[in-house]
Amino acid sequence: MRVPGTLGTRVARRILGLFLVCALLPVALVLALSYTQVQRTVGEQQLSQLTRAADQYGGNVLEIRSSPRAASSLLSWGDS
Repeated sequence: MRVPGTLGTRVARRILGLFLVCALLPVALVLALSYTQVQRTVGEQQLSQLTRAADQYGGNVLEIRSSPRAASSLLSWGDS
């Protein structure tokens, strides 16, 4: 199948194909590297947030177990 116009020769099609590969390959590489970096950073942030939440929860549990007054104040807090 021949393409009418300036891309009718095999050399023109090869040049166009090479141009497209040279233009799109760096974009694809940067996209892949950026996605990997963002995924890693978000994972680290989630782990940090979960660690802080677990520490706070553990501290609250210890406080409730050690002080009946703290437990009663926390239970009555939901009633007000």
